[in-house]
Amino acid sequence: MPAISGDAAGVFTTPGLPEVRWRVTTATAATAGRQRLLVTAEAEGVKLSGEIEIDPATRDGSWRLADVTMDTAIWLPVIAETFSLAQLKDLTLTGIVRLTGEGVLRAGVPDGTLAVTLRDATLTHSDAAVTLEGVSADLHLDSLRPLRASAEQVVTFRTATAGGVTLTDGRVAFSLPDENTLRITQASVQVLGGHMETEPFALTLADPAAEVQAQARLAQIDLKEILPLLTKTGISSAQGRLDGRMTLRWSARAGFLGGEMQLAGTPGAAAPIIRLTPTPGLLTAHMPESFVLLPAWLGPLGRWTAARNPVFAPLRDIELGRTSLRIESLGLRAQPKADGGGHLLRLQLVAQPVEASLVPKVSLDVNVDGPLQELLKMGLKENLSVGKP
Repeated sequence: MPAISGDAAGVFTTPGLPEVRWRVTTATAATAGRQRLLVTAEAEGVKLSGEIEIDPATRDGSWRLADVTMDTAIWLPVIAETFSLAQLKDLTLTGIVRLTGEGVLRAGVPDGTLAVTLRDATLTHSDAAVTLEGVSADLHLDSLRPLRASAEQVVTFRTATAGGVTLTDGRVAFSLPDENTLRITQASVQVLGGHMETEPFALTLADPAAEVQAQARLAQIDLKEILPLLTKTGISSAQGRLDGRMTLRWSARAGFLGGEMQLAGTPGAAAPIIRLTPTPGLLTAHMPESFVLLPAWLGPLGRWTAARNPVFAPLRDIELGRTSLRIESLGLRAQPKADGGGHLLRLQLVAQPVEASLVPKVSLDVNVDGPLQELLKMGLKENLSVGKP
């Protein structure tokens, strides 16, 4: 087949896609028997320049993207609709993506490396009510067939909001050792006045039913930051910091499967201290103020000889918010309901009076029946107990 020389240009139109203006110019090929084409294209929100060198008989050759810039606000919905990617339809991404790459053609099928850069973008998931601002990414794919990124890839964000919680300085590092495995080497974020960092975990992309478990370390979580989320717990004031761990479980098919968080108080000046909102009877409603030792038929004699309940007054001071409590541990657990309608939530709090008291420990164990997004908006209602350390 003889080499073609010349220049061609035109406009490509397809229903549902922006109009694309293109130009193809022939150039001298580096390899005999191949045709070299210089390609440029431009449409609303996208510009492309690159080249292809191809053997017309075998369709083997090479390709190179010199520069591609794309406005994601315009083209993400187009890509989602064109390729029927339902998982992208709830996403809105504003920002400019830049792509460069090069590789080979085998029977017309491209393979090679691809670099993707994104700067200061905003990502919103309408269904989950999650927004990330200041998103930046530097991604480098080693291979397109199969898709692989063996080196560590990094995505960062400046601010994220989800469920009334604000997260800052987020960083996710991951790799794609094969097309079916996404390995998260680290994810970290500043949240609730402290820091959270995950341990490494992996996602099996080929099996949406596969359960994923991620564990994270939490450090210096500020109780003052948590308190606005605990408007119905009966806690009137809080200060200090907590450290601990969190475990989350989910799958792509089933969604959130459950999780646990266990926090412990930081010693010293940062020890977590709370006071309860004054609630008469919260701890003393089912406890006598004194013990009558003699039979009731003795009348006044029985009442005069009654023994005072030594823990009644300390408990009353706690329930009326007069006594400060030092948190020993705080646990939170979530698991799906058997009927699939939301999640069962459980809060466990163990605290000790700051001052010496006949009540060495107060344990609050609360069952809450509500949706996951109300995880931290619980009522302090049931299962109150007093125990020894």
